[in-house]
Amino acid sequence: MAGEKLDDDGYQRLIEIFKLAPMLYKAWELKEEFCDLLQIPDVKESIQALNHWYENVSQSKLNLFWNQIL
Repeated sequence: MAGEKLDDDGYQRLIEIFKLAPMLYKAWELKEEFCDLLQIPDVKESIQALNHWYENVSQSKLNLFWNQIL
């Protein structure tokens, strides 16, 4: 995950940005979830995770994500 590469100062700046832009936080969260599901070795489990991620995207109201997966 990208957040793991940040030092404490960088992580705190990221938190401050997310406080100012909650939709940016949601987009980052969805991106991290997608990266995580790509690491799932079991096909059935990964399909379930992808379906869950898809539901999260559809409920997020983030047009950028939604337009890319339609």
